[in-house]
Amino acid sequence: MGDPVMVGTWEGSYRCDDVKGVRLVIVSDPEVGEGGLRATVIFYPKDGNAGSPLGQYASKGSFTSDTFVLNGDYWIDKPAGYGMTDLTADAPEGDPLVLKGAMNGYGCKHFEVTKVSKEATPPPL
Repeated sequence: MGDPVMVGTWEGSYRCDDVKGVRLVIVSDPEVGEGGLRATVIFYPKDGNAGSPLGQYASKGSFTSDTFVLNGDYWIDKPAGYGMTDLTADAPEGDPLVLKGAMNGYGCKHFEVTKVSKEATPPPL
C-alpha cells in the first residue's frame, strides 16, 4: 500500500527553461504495486511568468525504500508543445514535509514541493 506520508497535496515549483509552479495531488493505489501511488501533476505560471500555460497530467509510481518515483501516464489537459516528465526524489524531510528531486525529460532539472494538506483525490479519467 502507498505510504501515507506521501498521500496528500504538495505545492511548490520546478525548473525547465524557467521556473513554473507545480502541485502534486497524490493518492495511494495498491493496484500499481508495492508502495503504489497515483497522482495528478498540475503545472502553472509562477513568479511573473505569465506566458507559461496551465496543464495537468496523471502519473503513477511508488514510494518504497525511501525512494519516490512518478512516471507520466496520460494527459488531463495538455498545452501545445508540452510533454510529461517523470519525477524522482529521496524521502521527504522536515516539518512541514519537503520533497526535492529531479524532473526527467524535456530539459527539466529539479522540483521542490511542500506538503500542504493530507487531502487528495485520484486523477480524473
